[in-house]
Amino acid sequence: MTSDNLVSQADIDNLGMGRFSGAERDAAVARVLAAVDDPDLRGEDFDRPYALMVACDFLAMDGEVDRAIELLRRADTENLRRRNMEPLARLAALLHQQGRTEDASATFRRVVKEGLADWTDYDLYADALGESGDQAGALQILVGGQERLTRQGKALSAAQLQRSIDRLRRDMGFPDAPAALDPDAHWHEKEGDPRTLFWPREDFDRLSQRWPQIAEKYGTDWDNHRSRVELAGLELASEGSKLHLLYADFTAFAQLMIQRPDLADPIGEYFEDAALDATDLPWRTERNAPCWCRSGRKYKQCCRRLGMGSQ
Repeated sequence: MTSDNLVSQADIDNLGMGRFSGAERDAAVARVLAAVDDPDLRGEDFDRPYALMVACDFLAMDGEVDRAIELLRRADTENLRRRNMEPLARLAALLHQQGRTEDASATFRRVVKEGLADWTDYDLYADALGESGDQAGALQILVGGQERLTRQGKALSAAQLQRSIDRLRRDMGFPDAPAALDPDAHWHEKEGDPRTLFWPREDFDRLSQRWPQIAEKYGTDWDNHRSRVELAGLELASEGSKLHLLYADFTAFAQLMIQRPDLADPIGEYFEDAALDATDLPWRTERNAPCWCRSGRKYKQCCRRLGMGSQ
């Protein structure tokens, strides 16, 4: 075969940059994949891992998700990987898009555990979570990724993730600054420990019905409330600190409101209630332990789905 017919790096680049469409693109994908399998079809600059990743992207885009998943598993088995294009990260994203969330989470944990994740991999998986509606989970993937990259001395990669973190925070109604520093979140410092009220579901629902102007400061709904708390706990843990939870009680708070209707800051007063015992929040909760949010379910079946709190 002449060199003109061999698949070159330029051919892969042209495919990756979207310069083909329709039948022409299908033919280009087939040609690249054929060269992945047959060394006689490759030019001297042919990059096999890159070629496979690009082809998989287009297969998934065209609805051939199962085939893309099969090829990504093959890439992992044959160790066809390169920086910024980890096949397992792409596999985790596709599995999540298919609704196979447990498989997706396990796959991405492996990426992180084996030290294969760069900032692009955290970004890719977070995008998949965000597109499925799990913005809290996406944000915690990004925050956790930034923490790990910083510990690994990869400051530039960590800085890249900050852009995605800020964008997602804005979409969720958070400020760009860490949630733990938000004065409107009703943090309460006592003896140097950051504390916050956590409203169990029934209490939050009753608070929302009776005093919506107070409830909205803690979240748009109860799921958003616990997501914010989980995120803040992770951020504080990354700084070597602990978040202390004060489990709120609607009845006790309502009694305070009735007895002291003149209070300008009822939440601040409620923070001083002796019945509010501070509890260290164990952000590395075991999968089968009762969830910190007191839902009665195991952590793996409840708040663990919000992010990587168990890792």
